[in-house]
Amino acid sequence: MAKEAGRNQTCTYFDNEYYIDGVKMVRFCDLSFVNHTFQELLTTIDKINDVSPYNVHISSLLSMLKTLDSRESTIAQHSFMVNRIAMALGRVMKLPDQEMLQLNWGTLLHDIGKLGIADSILLKPAALNTEEYQIIKRHPLVGYELVKNNEYLTSAGAVILCHHERWDGHGYPNNMQGNQIPLLARICSVADTAAAMAEDRPYRKALPITQIADELLRNAGTQFDPQIVEAFVTMPEKEKVILRSST
Repeated sequence: MAKEAGRNQTCTYFDNEYYIDGVKMVRFCDLSFVNHTFQELLTTIDKINDVSPYNVHISSLLSMLKTLDSRESTIAQHSFMVNRIAMALGRVMKLPDQEMLQLNWGTLLHDIGKLGIADSILLKPAALNTEEYQIIKRHPLVGYELVKNNEYLTSAGAVILCHHERWDGHGYPNNMQGNQIPLLARICSVADTAAAMAEDRPYRKALPITQIADELLRNAGTQFDPQIVEAFVTMPEKEKVILRSST
């Protein structure tokens, strides 16, 4: 975990916390695990007592999440579910720690650009018209602009920018295709869709896991990276509790 704070640091790991040069840090990557709730994640900001650069950075990120939650809690709760699924996929795919850290923040903040969308559109109870939908489609760019200068979020910014790109090149905002799309963004795309299907919506109830898997498989190779869909389908039962807990 010393890499999270930059070079030339010493780090001792203890369960759910760690120390950098003797300063107690919270291992925020673990906050996406199954036994933590969204509210526990949001209230973690209040547990930060020191002003080390890394913890100040964490505080600003959690403040963004709190702002999104206070404005539109459905979006914030969805982001948390996307995060939990994506982290489970990362564990199945055996991603290295640094990529897991970036996946953690990228997925938690993937819809943060919706802070820049007017309430009249974001909170509209009826269907969006064509012009309004085009405005909504700007949220990956808006979110990327919010974090692009943050030194801790290099790969996480790519998740925010590219999570609506499609494997077949018909996504947005840049029509990227296949492996041009950053891996962590491809993971977020699968997790985003799975989370949406696992949630109750006004027009339907949450779908069972088997139906979610079938839908992902049907779109593997077009919307989604087939290897990531395979990771979802083969996810161990202990990871699938994430989806069951949302239904």
